[in-house]
Amino acid sequence: MLFSSIIYMSLSSISFAGDASSYITVSNSQDINFGTGDFTIEWYQKQSDSNPFPRIFQIGSYDDGIVLGVSIEGGSFYYWTESSPNFVTGLNSVDYKDVWTHFAISRTSGTTQIFMNGTSIFSMPDTNNFVPTADLTVANEYSKSNAAAFGG
Repeated sequence: MLFSSIIYMSLSSISFAGDASSYITVSNSQDINFGTGDFTIEWYQKQSDSNPFPRIFQIGSYDDGIVLGVSIEGGSFYYWTESSPNFVTGLNSVDYKDVWTHFAISRTSGTTQIFMNGTSIFSMPDTNNFVPTADLTVANEYSKSNAAAFGG
């Protein structure tokens, strides 16, 4: 994963069981404070679960406000900003389930684009000030649950 050149895993993978006990937490720090600047987040995933609301990652909580996050719910890809789910696109399960898939979110000069396997699937004006007060959670949401767990 690449979080604005902060967190980087190369030539390795991590398996998540798809339950509430399988996730990674990264403590809140200036390293995930994107503010209003440009950033890129990218990851490879091989999703194998059938959970209803799997979170790829989430910064923040529902109580304090989700600053930034991604979920694929029943084939619908959502990009969460400031506690609002932005519908990106509907995905065919054969394109992202049980196959390695590359995703990237890139904000440049106030426009965010989302890419799937190198092809743009979404673009929106984005001047959000991403200043999290909570941790980054990978493979679940801030309040852990089986329904939001990512398996793969």
